[in-house]
Amino acid sequence: MNSDTFGNLMEWGKVLQNLEELKQSGRLNEHQPGLVRILRYRHNWRLREAVLGCLDEVSGPCEELVKEVLHIAMDEGTYLEARILAIQALSCLLANFKGSCARDATEMRGSVVECMEDMLNSPQPLINRAARESCGRRSRGGPHLVRMTGDIMQ
Repeated sequence: MNSDTFGNLMEWGKVLQNLEELKQSGRLNEHQPGLVRILRYRHNWRLREAVLGCLDEVSGPCEELVKEVLHIAMDEGTYLEARILAIQALSCLLANFKGSCARDATEMRGSVVECMEDMLNSPQPLINRAARESCGRRSRGGPHLVRMTGDIMQ
């Protein structure tokens, strides 16, 4: 993976343009540390939403990226739209997550499923609905999250 190409995140117009160019060229995989940095940058919702919206293009997500998206989904201090986008992105990321070994992938999926179950038990109806829809959604022809992790949704 290359070093962070996104530069100053306060220059969000340039960052969005760079992100779109990387997406169009199929090179997002090479810039995952930068994507993680943008997701952690709470001062510009456009940047965070843009990254969350393009994560289905990341074919080999790193553990740090998956964990940061999960953190956004679980963070009750994050606004609802970003949390819903993060939940939707998780199914794509997990379908493409390999980890350094099969055990890593299984552990990561188990961790995410546990968090999703917590969200399903949440009193927040929109988060609950987004979690249910995301668990049953297909991502890039990949398996359902439910099929990868066992039938958690009855």
